[in-house]
Amino acid sequence: SSSSGSSGISNSQGKRAKIEPTASNYKVPAQVAATSAAAAAPGSENRNFEGFVYFELSPLRHCTVKTFKKGVFVDVRENFLEQGTGKMKPGSRGLFMNENDWSFLKTAMPEIRQKVEANETADFALSGLKRAAVTNFQGKLFVDLREMFLQDNVPKPGKKGIMLKVDEFNKLVDLVGAVDAELNNLKGKM
Repeated sequence: SSSSGSSGISNSQGKRAKIEPTASNYKVPAQVAATSAAAAAPGSENRNFEGFVYFELSPLRHCTVKTFKKGVFVDVRENFLEQGTGKMKPGSRGLFMNENDWSFLKTAMPEIRQKVEANETADFALSGLKRAAVTNFQGKLFVDLREMFLQDNVPKPGKKGIMLKVDEFNKLVDLVGAVDAELNNLKGKM
C-alpha cells in the first residue's frame, strides 16, 4: 500500500538488511537512573559534558542540540557511561541532523505516528541520504533514523543511525517545541 503523503513510501519487501537490535532486557545502571531522575525534575536544564542542552528520550538515549563548526544540529544518540569517570559520553549509535534534516523529520512525524498506530512499515526521505523508517524487528515496531549509502545506485541502510522504540519516538515528538526553542537560542548566539 502506498502512503498518503509524498514523503512516505510504504515498504512491501519483508526484511530489511542488517538492523541493529535493541535489547529489551537492558538493565539501567543505578547511576544512570539517579541522573535520569534528577534530570527529570521540573525546571531543570540538562547539559551534557560539552555543555550543550539535551532532552532525555530514555536514560541512555538523548536528543542534543549543539553547534558544530558554523551550524546548529540536532543529534539523536545513544550514550554510555565512561569507565572510571562515570561520565555520560556519546556512543556510535545515533543520527546527527542539520536543520534541514530536522525540519523534514518534523514534517514526517504525524505520518510516522499514523503508520505506527496502523502497525505498518514505511520509509520517509529526510534530506540527502538520510531517512526515517517505521520498521518491524522481531515482532516489534521501531522508528529507525538512519543515513543511507549508495550501492550500485540503490540506497542501502548504513551503520550511522539509531532505532528508537515507539515510546522514545513519541517523546521526541513531544519535545519538538523545546528542541526548536534551543535551536533558535543557539542560532541567536552564533
